[in-house]
Amino acid sequence: VKDELDTSEILEFFFANNISVCVPKVVENTLQFYKIKSNHDLVSAPFGLLEPNVTEMIPVQKIDMMIVPLSSYDSKNHRTGYGKGYYDSVLMNCGNRIGVAFQEQEVDQIDVEPHDVTLDEIISA
Repeated sequence: VKDELDTSEILEFFFANNISVCVPKVVENTLQFYKIKSNHDLVSAPFGLLEPNVTEMIPVQKIDMMIVPLSSYDSKNHRTGYGKGYYDSVLMNCGNRIGVAFQEQEVDQIDVEPHDVTLDEIISA
């Protein structure tokens, strides 16, 4: 997505250091995560996204760290996404939750709703 920080270098670092990588795919309005071994395991999807073309699904509870896209964030590590709630439904069940964003995406305050999950950290560039 054009407004999101490009994570391809992060993925390349993980691949080069033999760190397992799982990426999401929307299946029946839920996020499912699939293990990939390289960027070659990704194919073009609607809305300019890439999605896995592999079949090894990983339960979200087994994911130690999730790097999360966002559209805005605040100093309390609250985030807004793109309105579908896909990530909120899985963030409560995974390990460390790390947001990646551009500094320009920081806002003064985000109104938090009961279903919103606060991130553990946000890294901005």
